[in-house]
Amino acid sequence: MTLFNGENLTEFIGKPKIFIIQACRGKQYGGGVRDQSDDGPSSTSDVQMDEGYSSLPFKTRPVNADMLLAHATSEGTKAWRNEDEGSWFIHHFCHVIREDREDHLVEILTTVNLLVAQRVSSEKGAKQMPQQITSLTKKLFL
Repeated sequence: MTLFNGENLTEFIGKPKIFIIQACRGKQYGGGVRDQSDDGPSSTSDVQMDEGYSSLPFKTRPVNADMLLAHATSEGTKAWRNEDEGSWFIHHFCHVIREDREDHLVEILTTVNLLVAQRVSSEKGAKQMPQQITSLTKKLFL
């Protein structure tokens, strides 16, 4: 990703660079754990802004700003595919993009995470968990 940072690709400073990678990241089978919560996940904390937060335009940007790297699976684990539908990650990514045109990209990927996490491979009951790394500074709508 260094080739695409602000020092090496100055024409794209302030523009999002999105990398979507459908590939295994290892040989391990992703495991699962039983969710024992009754009411599911909840968000209990509000975002706090730093005292010096400003909505003014950037004077400088970190060289690695405005990038998103979306992996099909966690480091060290296999990425799964269905012979009819294709890879779990890309299948759900395309489906959610078609259905949720109002959401921004990080919200779309969060929905994809949920859909992929709900699947179970017929091989050893393995699971898959997509993973994103983001330094986006704005919401990105497709």
